[in-house]
Amino acid sequence: MKRIKQIETKGIHLFLCDDADEARRLQAAGEPVVGVLTDENRDADFSGISYLVENPEEIDDEDYYRIWQRLKKLPWDILETERCKVRETTMEDVDSFYEIYKAPGITDYTEPLFENPEDEVQYAIDYRENVYSLYGYGIWTVLDKATGKVIGRAGLTMREGFEEPELGYVIAREYQGQGIAAEVCKAILEYGHKELGFTLIQAFTKRENLPSEMLLKKLGFTFDREELLGTEKFDCYILDMR
Repeated sequence: MKRIKQIETKGIHLFLCDDADEARRLQAAGEPVVGVLTDENRDADFSGISYLVENPEEIDDEDYYRIWQRLKKLPWDILETERCKVRETTMEDVDSFYEIYKAPGITDYTEPLFENPEDEVQYAIDYRENVYSLYGYGIWTVLDKATGKVIGRAGLTMREGFEEPELGYVIAREYQGQGIAAEVCKAILEYGHKELGFTLIQAFTKRENLPSEMLLKKLGFTFDREELLGTEKFDCYILDMR
């Protein structure tokens, strides 16, 4: 039996469908659709449908809205602070990143962008598909809430070979020295703990990067060990929120 339910929330609509063929028909017509698994359709082929749910009545409107955003390839708003907004990165942010990263000293302690902007745009697209969609977190874009201007990047990542998520951030040169990094990173750490369930978060910094060291200590991190990343030595700091 075909069952289709249309969710209306925040001015958007989303179809819930327990018939695989009908779900694909809706998707082919450009409609946002979520497959619904039931006892009767366990063996149905829902291939090509990005989201499958059970007990759809237990999912709240906010989660449905975020699913709709994923299906429409729209960025999630992550959090706001007094002066900033943090959201997922879009390919439209890339030009602003190049403006930020060309300032002297910005890449002294962080990886540079791709030399070719088209490669960075593709990276942003792939990151949305392979990191945000899979993990629900990553490095996000930081905006000045008053102007909407992109002023940096910050977030949480999982470095290969490590068990704890890692805090990372880059703030535009003209916005440094105003407490922006501390404000944004503090909110991200709280989000990581309350929304993502992290209890230990790490951060790596070069010993000569005194501003970063001071910020980490201000945020509650403590020095844990020296770590070799590639061919370079870094100090590893840990924030324990247990």
